[in-house]
Amino acid sequence: MTITSGTILYGRTIKTGDYESARSDVTLTFSVPEDADEQATTAYIQSIGQQAQQHCYELLKLRPAQTNVSLKESNPPLKAARGKPKATAPTPLEAAIGEAPGTGPAQIDEPTPAPIEDPAAVNDDFTPIAAEITDEQLIGAMTKTNARIRNPIAIRQLIGKYVEIPKQARDIPQPERKAFLLELDKLQAPTS
Repeated sequence: MTITSGTILYGRTIKTGDYESARSDVTLTFSVPEDADEQATTAYIQSIGQQAQQHCYELLKLRPAQTNVSLKESNPPLKAARGKPKATAPTPLEAAIGEAPGTGPAQIDEPTPAPIEDPAAVNDDFTPIAAEITDEQLIGAMTKTNARIRNPIAIRQLIGKYVEIPKQARDIPQPERKAFLLELDKLQAPTS
């Protein structure tokens, strides 16, 4: 059986939080020239699979795909593309077998892609960029500090460094909350 065209589907889901996930699906359709040999066809299909996988990983903002796509007898057959394939620039396979009449085999100047690992081996642990410090966390930290130092005036003065005096700790802007908590932790009980 000779493969003349098909569609490669690649999907990936990653966990982004306790109850959140991100999903990306990539579908690439291809056609193979009728006079291509089996080895060139296999290489071409593998390169299309790698492109689908790399594009999916880019959409999910994961590190570049390090996986190897392989055709084995156990894989399900590829779905045939419907209709005529769209006219596109020559593919690497077409360039390699010299699709244009009289040109002979063409030289491909593309760099060889790095070997790719199994996608199941990719670490899907997704680290969030910066967690937001909530009002409850601020209030809880101030309560603990006040219980430790017994000096609400010092805490109020520290709040005044980050927002104007009539405002409260919940009005401290998000980017400054971490610095506030660090200074709050350094507060000491007054000496008598």
